[in-house]
Amino acid sequence: MYNQTIAKLLAKEDITIQHGNYHTAWFDVQNRILGLPLWKDMGKDVYDLLIGHEVGHALYTPFDGWHDSPEKLEGAPRSYLNVIEDARIERFIQRDYPGLVGPFKRGYQGLVREQGFFSGLDSIEWDQTKLIDKINIKAKLRNTVTVPFTVEEYEFYKRSMTTETFEEVVQLCRDILAYTQENTPELLKQPEPEPGLDIPEGMKEVEQEAQPPMGHDDYLPEEEENSSSNDGESGEEDPSAEDETSSSSESGDGDESDDRKEDNYTSSESDDDDTPSMEGSLQDSKKGKDGIDDESETDVANRAIEEDLIDTDDRGRQVQFMTEPRPELRKKVIISYKQLAKARKEKIQEVFDTYPGGRLQDSLEFHRKNLKPYLKQVTRSANYAVKEFEMRKAAYQWQRAQTAKSGSLDVNLVHSYKYNEDIFARVTQLANAKNHGMIMFIDYSGSMSTTLGQVIDQLIHLVVFCKKVNIPFDVYAFTTNNHIPPEEIRDGEIDVRDMHLTQLISSTLGKKDYLGALEGLYIRKMANESGWDYDEEGFISEYDITPREEEYGSTPLSQALVLGHRMIREFRAKHGIDKMNLIVLSDGDSNGLRCKRDYSRNQENIASIQTHAANLLVDKKILKLENTGYRATQQLLQNISKRYNCQTLGFFVSDSSHDWTRKLFQSGFRYEDRPGVNKEYRKHKCVTVQNAVGYDEFYMVKGGSALSAQEDEFEVDSDASKAKLRTAFKKFATSKKNNKTLLTNFGKKVA
Repeated sequence: MYNQTIAKLLAKEDITIQHGNYHTAWFDVQNRILGLPLWKDMGKDVYDLLIGHEVGHALYTPFDGWHDSPEKLEGAPRSYLNVIEDARIERFIQRDYPGLVGPFKRGYQGLVREQGFFSGLDSIEWDQTKLIDKINIKAKLRNTVTVPFTVEEYEFYKRSMTTETFEEVVQLCRDILAYTQENTPELLKQPEPEPGLDIPEGMKEVEQEAQPPMGHDDYLPEEEENSSSNDGESGEEDPSAEDETSSSSESGDGDESDDRKEDNYTSSESDDDDTPSMEGSLQDSKKGKDGIDDESETDVANRAIEEDLIDTDDRGRQVQFMTEPRPELRKKVIISYKQLAKARKEKIQEVFDTYPGGRLQDSLEFHRKNLKPYLKQVTRSANYAVKEFEMRKAAYQWQRAQTAKSGSLDVNLVHSYKYNEDIFARVTQLANAKNHGMIMFIDYSGSMSTTLGQVIDQLIHLVVFCKKVNIPFDVYAFTTNNHIPPEEIRDGEIDVRDMHLTQLISSTLGKKDYLGALEGLYIRKMANESGWDYDEEGFISEYDITPREEEYGSTPLSQALVLGHRMIREFRAKHGIDKMNLIVLSDGDSNGLRCKRDYSRNQENIASIQTHAANLLVDKKILKLENTGYRATQQLLQNISKRYNCQTLGFFVSDSSHDWTRKLFQSGFRYEDRPGVNKEYRKHKCVTVQNAVGYDEFYMVKGGSALSAQEDEFEVDSDASKAKLRTAFKKFATSKKNNKTLLTNFGKKVA
């Protein structure tokens, strides 16, 4: 629904679109920024109407004219300009894009009927209504409402529907104010109407068929053209218009009243003090002749009703609205493998230049020589999972196989034709195996430093397994240490200034890059496991080989999942995936979600983002978050699973008994369950829970040797008895299975 591309295509330029905690939609005609609010129950038609209206300002409202000095706009109140300029730009945008006619009609009618815009239409005392308000109602609701203009007033309305330039708009506003001062001066000082009045039951419905747009000169509702030929004898519109208006259907083709939003729509929101704002430099332009201050009461009333459309919590505070990072910001956060490889090379070269006589070169060569035998061992280990995966896939195919007679004789059965009627050959059609795919997010936070070597070991086994069974995959590390300038984060955008989501390896890499990625992972594993033993052969400090893109940081898991929505959708489409899997490996809870707030844009009384609900726009849909902390991570995982038919698997690595116990309780276990949990862990080196903490399947593993993917040695004494040999072999066989926790569980689950 929330498609920003449409707005850019309509505007014919790369305008900036921002969703935020705004009371109304607006367009900054100087900086080319379109701001859109998140209203309660805002359907597609209203959203399209808001975009169409604001793009109309982008295309047709001149900055110089709109922000002219008060002297140039004297006698043209801002509220009047809102009404008449809206009529002009809405006419133009529907003329140029006929597909917007329906959304405008339905959107306006929905706001009138459901939200109370132009409230009290059927009870309006038209003789007590100013001309500018009559024009406002009629220009927006068109033939869905009958407005009793006098002959003179109708001429003003026709002018409002045929203005071509902004200069004509300004002059018409002056003429309307002058007419009102001369003919209905008592209406200029009416009290402001009460906002939020209920819409009467008798509100006229919209015609079923949308009116096609016409040219500038004849862009008037049909009944108005008829009324203009009655020579103004009655001072009202042609009665036939009443009949035409009343023949409506419940499909509702209405418009949406946006003219009253113009206080923000076309205001320049620049921080530059030299840029005049609409509220500032133009406030004197409200003054009409003789110093009379006037405004459109419907414009003001509808703006007040907008306050009630804002999503609020149980305390009446505005719910925080956040959006996923825009594409150009994502490119600075998501680091491709090629970028990572270049950064690694530059980091190593920097160490060479700083310590020319160091041992780094020799250590790198040492580990490169050991990589090949290591990968052979990994391949042998992965073959167990490959065999299990292929058997499960074959079982899936045969379980759904269909067998049918071919219509051809089976030569092996022809001899039995006298006593066997079934002598035809049979054809068995196997079910198509599902295409699998995997995206994996690995936590590179500082607390993972004690177990990262074992985690990478498990990862390499998993990568080799996926490669052997042709499962497309992408592996990313999420961490912090990025340095994006704060001014590059826009209002309402998720704050990812310090985040990196770095691609470690991918099935799409060419052979050279794939082997280079495996080498980089292996060397990082060996550097992590070497600790501080400087005398060890091949010793490497992680600091010497680790660029900023994969340094240890904190845990932006929720931020990674926000970015992951589009990544998963695009990955599925690219590879034609039937069975998608998201694997997350982390050792703790995520950082909380934050977003940038521009307090200059009228965003008062917003609930705290840390402890209260928030609305997140992610991949064109709204996700309502209970909070932006621990529950947000769960809801993001559940949203991914639901929206993309993606299986989510979580691996929690614990380094302390406190973290282990806390995660058990978060997963739904109680204190009395601990003996059974401990028994399961001793047997499998892993505790598995279904539908826990947002994952479809959640695995809890203790760090250290439990994460090792290396096989135990089969060692027995030379004089061992048969019983000891049997026991040792069972232990060895069990270790071969349990020491590959990630690989074993993944192989079972994805098949």
